[in-house]
Amino acid sequence: MHLFDTHFHYSGEASPGEYMNRLLTDALAAGVFPETLELNAVGGDFVESLRAREFAHTVKDCVFSVGVHPGSVSRFTEKLSDFKTFRNDPLLVAVGELGLDYFYASETAAEQRKVFAEFLQLALEWQKPAIVHLRDQGDDAAFTDGMALLQDFVSAGGRFEVHCFTGDWKWGEKIIELGGYIGVTGMVTFKRAENIREIAKLVPSDRLLLETDSPYLAPIPYRGKENHPGFLGLVAAQVAEVRGMSISELCDLATANGKRFFGIEKNVPQQYSRECFV
Repeated sequence: MHLFDTHFHYSGEASPGEYMNRLLTDALAAGVFPETLELNAVGGDFVESLRAREFAHTVKDCVFSVGVHPGSVSRFTEKLSDFKTFRNDPLLVAVGELGLDYFYASETAAEQRKVFAEFLQLALEWQKPAIVHLRDQGDDAAFTDGMALLQDFVSAGGRFEVHCFTGDWKWGEKIIELGGYIGVTGMVTFKRAENIREIAKLVPSDRLLLETDSPYLAPIPYRGKENHPGFLGLVAAQVAEVRGMSISELCDLATANGKRFFGIEKNVPQQYSRECFV
């Protein structure tokens, strides 16, 4: 399997080397050891963005992205200009995570829209794609507001993905029509997540991305435990099943999509030796 986890979060509790050793050991135990593994460490605030950069510069075949998660806007004390420290880093591939979350933080909706718009402008200035989070309370408000901002972003030349997409497919179609990509997580393995499996089936082949969104959303049979990129193969296996593909074909497809979206097609993945983790 050639895997690319397009979205994971690094807490910094373990060193990058310890983290990689653990995830590859767990992947071997779970029977999903990858032939190659590439990673995108994603920042949800300034401090996490700094950690993501540290991880990417320590671990081979890792890139990073920087942003402010909508749930963190009330704690967003840095100036937007502070993020410009990342601008010219050769391993920076995207602006994000950013977006709108009205499910847990609807009281900050106006502030979320302001920060989202500011970071979308930053993505345009840096000529980087945006990693977008959209979640509402079932009333479509976050998707309506978010897609309005993304319409303007795309009209100005921007590119985006909606990661961990859990909305109705009517919004999935709008995302695809606007040129967006869609990320699928370990939720696709959850017993009651038929909607996520339907999404994984319907996303066009050239717009599908795989991610763990770790440390959250560990796939079955690890649900409720801390997630990490070592479990991405379990996500891939479920997506391959619902799409009627071999896991190898699905992994190659999703990896190529991720590298194209982030503009790293020429990156040659580092191979990890299975024997090193026996």
